[in-house]
Amino acid sequence: MTERSVREGGVPASGAPPSSLPGDRLTAAIGPARPGVVAYVPLGDPAAGDPVAMLDAYTAAGVAVLEVGIPDPDPWMDGPEVRESMARALAAGAEPATIAATLAAWRAARPGPGPAIVWFGYPRIPGSAIAAAVTDGACDAILMLDAHRHPEAPGLASRLSALGAGRCAFLPWDPAPVDDAAARAVTGYLMLQARPGLTGTAAAPALTPDRVIAARALVAGRPVVAGFGVADAAGARAIRAAGADGVVVGSACIRALRTGGPAALHALLAPIVAAVAG
Repeated sequence: MTERSVREGGVPASGAPPSSLPGDRLTAAIGPARPGVVAYVPLGDPAAGDPVAMLDAYTAAGVAVLEVGIPDPDPWMDGPEVRESMARALAAGAEPATIAATLAAWRAARPGPGPAIVWFGYPRIPGSAIAAAVTDGACDAILMLDAHRHPEAPGLASRLSALGAGRCAFLPWDPAPVDDAAARAVTGYLMLQARPGLTGTAAAPALTPDRVIAARALVAGRPVVAGFGVADAAGARAIRAAGADGVVVGSACIRALRTGGPAALHALLAPIVAAVAG
């Protein structure tokens, strides 16, 4: 399918309807009136087990957004769980094209809209690979750290907007002006760092309402979610109590899959989803 056919109303290969505006599918899945869970997906990591069973477990648990990690050789913001998962995925030959093929086939085989899909990564993902994934229904939005450093920026942003893909942004604990600028440009959601340091569950979230209020001033009505340190329902409730629209669970998902497979993942996420919804 061509970019033109998507813009003019064509249906992606997955059978999912095209977005009329960038980020529509994502903001339909999560927002101020629809608090939800964004869950990290280590697709391509052999330690996570069968990819279809894994994706089905996320859906059965009720997550709103699948945040699919695109492996990078230097995931500088991530702690050991994500870093080691990405290393295993790269060693197993995972790449954007194989990840997109898995997601497109999985989504096409399941009825209903299902969770929205966000690709998370660093500024090495080829723009052509992202655009192909969007076209094939394997990606609804992008969350790229330091997106301004991507070799194709800002052309990539306009290309993805034309395809209807949302742009998310990450606001670190101590944001710089470039981070604020990225936040103002979001058409998906803004993710807040809920505590300083790398990803992982060693330290609990420390998000405060004033940080959420400041973030909302940047994004003009777009969803604000937060993560780093969420390992259970108590951590999720703390983030919701600070005013965020959604909770991001990352390292805990990888650990659950690595140690107990889809059943352990469901056992982790179901109470978190219930806590966020409540």
